[in-house]
Amino acid sequence: MDSYLMPSEGFDTLSTALCATIFYLSHYPYAYSLLADEIRTTFRSSEDIQQGERFKECKYLNACINESLRISPPICTFAPREIEEGGEIIDGNLVPEGYIVGTSIYAIQRNPEYFPRPHVYLPERWLTADESQTKAAFIPFSMGPRACIGSSLAMSELQVTIAVLIWTFDFKLADGDDGLTGKGDPKNRSGRKDPCEFQLYDRMTTKVEGPKIQLRPSSNARSDESCC
Repeated sequence: MDSYLMPSEGFDTLSTALCATIFYLSHYPYAYSLLADEIRTTFRSSEDIQQGERFKECKYLNACINESLRISPPICTFAPREIEEGGEIIDGNLVPEGYIVGTSIYAIQRNPEYFPRPHVYLPERWLTADESQTKAAFIPFSMGPRACIGSSLAMSELQVTIAVLIWTFDFKLADGDDGLTGKGDPKNRSGRKDPCEFQLYDRMTTKVEGPKIQLRPSSNARSDESCC
């Protein structure tokens, strides 16, 4: 059953994470610039970008992916857990055994106790020396036996796809109204106001729209094509 589900699960989470990463890189030019420099100096050509150990060198790429998964997790609903024998004290209240409890992954990963400046896309938070607390609260694909079985596949494909995209193209948000796709709207009366937040619609995984971007071949891609 796991082998049957993995392609669809990996694809669903992958598409959301990929869209979110492109959205945030489009809104944070400094992060885009740093990532482009890393990718274009690590790999000699787009064909050189393959799954494997080489991606361990791409620390900023992995930081950008992790930050996208943190701020816009592909699975943002709550992860249900059953209270075990003897009950559990939660927020000062005794919850009897057998009850189902849970906290939204979206909320956990935006808790300022674990992630300072939680609503800001900040890949550098993943490059600090002590990541123990950060990683403990980082569960974009859930955790335990109910965790997404396609998470490893999604991560591997994200690395390759984003690296090839960054190596081959320069991109920016589309002009006009198309560039607003996927953003929050400050005019909304409640919720979904932040124009710098990629909007997620909670399902079993998530439903997203956009972003829409403009692409042009990078200088790397143009020089690569001219080689013989």
